[in-house]
Amino acid sequence: MTSNRSTRSSTKREEVSKNGVEKRELDESDVMKNGKKPVKRAKVSSLPKPVRVPGSAKRINKIPELPTERLNVYVFGSGSMNELGMGEEEMDVVYRPRLNPILSTDKVGVVDLAVGGMHSAALSHDGRVYTWGVNDDYALGRLTKDQKDENGDKVDNDLLEGTPSKVEGALSHLRVTKVICSDNLTAAITDNGCCFTWGTFRCSDGVLGYSDSQKRTAEPTQMRLPEICQLATGTDHIIALTTTGKVYTWGNGQQFQLGRRMLERRRLQGLTPQPLALKNIISVGAGSYHSFAIDNKGRVYAWGLNITRQCGIEVEDEEEGAVITKPTLVDALEGYNVKSITGGEHHTLALLEDGRVLAWGRDDRHQLGIPDNALPETVVKDEKGNNYYLSTPTIIPGLTNVIQVVCGTHHNLAVTSDGKVYSWGSAENYEVGQGDNDEDVAVPTLVRSKAIKEVAIRVAGAGGQFSIIAGIPNASEEPVANGIKSEPENEKKLKTEETSKTDDSPVTDAKPDVTSNGEPSTATSESKDSVLEPSSTTA
Repeated sequence: MTSNRSTRSSTKREEVSKNGVEKRELDESDVMKNGKKPVKRAKVSSLPKPVRVPGSAKRINKIPELPTERLNVYVFGSGSMNELGMGEEEMDVVYRPRLNPILSTDKVGVVDLAVGGMHSAALSHDGRVYTWGVNDDYALGRLTKDQKDENGDKVDNDLLEGTPSKVEGALSHLRVTKVICSDNLTAAITDNGCCFTWGTFRCSDGVLGYSDSQKRTAEPTQMRLPEICQLATGTDHIIALTTTGKVYTWGNGQQFQLGRRMLERRRLQGLTPQPLALKNIISVGAGSYHSFAIDNKGRVYAWGLNITRQCGIEVEDEEEGAVITKPTLVDALEGYNVKSITGGEHHTLALLEDGRVLAWGRDDRHQLGIPDNALPETVVKDEKGNNYYLSTPTIIPGLTNVIQVVCGTHHNLAVTSDGKVYSWGSAENYEVGQGDNDEDVAVPTLVRSKAIKEVAIRVAGAGGQFSIIAGIPNASEEPVANGIKSEPENEKKLKTEETSKTDDSPVTDAKPDVTSNGEPSTATSESKDSVLEPSSTTA
C-alpha cells in the first residue's frame, strides 16, 4: 500500500502491539493530525502459495494456463434438481442441447467447465468460478438456504441453486485456471499452483467429512499441497498431480481408490492428502471408485474398485481381483500411447494420442460404445446372456479425431477436433442429448440440435443424469464430422422443426449403419434423419 507523503522527510516511529511482540514502523501519515486519531489501515495479505517441499525435484509438468476462447454453454438431460443452471426458467428435462443464456459469452465468457454428480462449475475468462446445482453439502461454495435479499425478503433456495453465481471468499482475489467437480465437492487450481476445495466427502454411512475436524464447508479452503498442475475426482475422492510428478490422494477410501490401506475405524485419516509411491507422473484420472496415473514413459497404473475390471487388470481369483489395493501397472495398456483416462461408475475410457478411444469395464447400458459384433470373445455375459463387462481395453470402432472424452455415471461424451460432440450409453434421463427417446444409445452418435448447428464444440462434461457442452458460437467455417458434412436434408429438418418442450426440437435419428466388422458405416443411411457417424479411418 502506498502512503501519503509530505515534502518533509518522514518522521518514523516504532509502534509496539499490545502483546509487546509485533512491531511495525509508522511514517508521517500515521501521526495524529488536527487532534484526530489516525485511521488504521488494513494489512495487505500476501497471496497464498503452494507448500514448499524439501529437496530439488525437477518440474516435469506445467500449471494449467487459463483458456482464452469464450464459449457459449449448452445443457441437456434432467434438470429436476437445478443441474442445468437455467435460473428462473425451470427445466425438468431438456432433450437436446439448449443454450444457457445466463452463461453466454457476452455475460460471463466461459472458457472451461466441470461437471459433478448433480452440480457444475464454469470458469470465466478472468479466472472466476461460477457454480450451480445441488448444494446440500456446500459443493457450490456459497450459501443458498435461508438467504435474504437486500429488502430482507427470503430468496427461494431453488433459484439460488439453479442460477450460476460466482464463488467468492478466498477465490475473490485469485485467478483460477482449472476447476473440477466430484459428487459433493468442488476443487480449483490457481495460476500459481495452489489447490482450493469446498464441500464434503461422503461414504457408505453418509457424510464422511471435509477434514478430520470439519463435516463440510462452503468456504474455498487452501489445501496444504505442493504446486499442483492437475486434479481428477471420483464420486468422493480426489487425485492431485504436482508439477514434479508426485501424486496425492484424499477423500473416501472404502474401495481403495486412494491407493493406500486404511482401517475402517480410522477412515477419517483419508481426509488428509497423502503422497503415493509413484514418480514421474504426467497425468491422472478417475472413475467413481477407481483411479489412474500415467508416467512419462507411457506406463499406466490403476487402483481401486475392479469388480467389473474397470481398472483394466485381470486377476484369476475373482474375489482377490474385486479391488486393486495399491497402484498397479496395467499390462493390457502396454503399447498404447495413452493421453488421458477417465471413468464412470464401473467403466473406463482412455483417450489415445492419435485421437482414438479405448473402452473397458461394465457394458450393461452400452457404456463402452462397442457394437456386439466388434466385442472380443472375452466379454463376460450375465445370466440372461446380455453383456455385463469387458476386461480387455478395446478400441471403439469408428470414433476418431477425439480431443476430449468424459464419462457420466453410465453415459459418455466425446468431442472431436472438428467441433462435433458424440454421445452413447444410458439415455434414461435424456443425458445423451439424442431427443425424446430414452433407449440406451449403443454406439457413439452425433449430438444435434438447432442451438449448436453453427457452434464448434470445445469442451464437454457429463453428470449423473445430465450433460453440458460449450463451444464457439457462429463458427466461421461449417464444422464437419471427421471430414463428412451433415446431410442437407437433416439441415432442412432442423430449420423447419417446431419446438416442443424446449427451444430445440427433438429430431428422431435412426441408428447408424454398422458394417460386418463392427465399424460404423460412413455411407448415408436411407433415412434422411440418420446421424452420420465418424469415419472408420483411424488417425
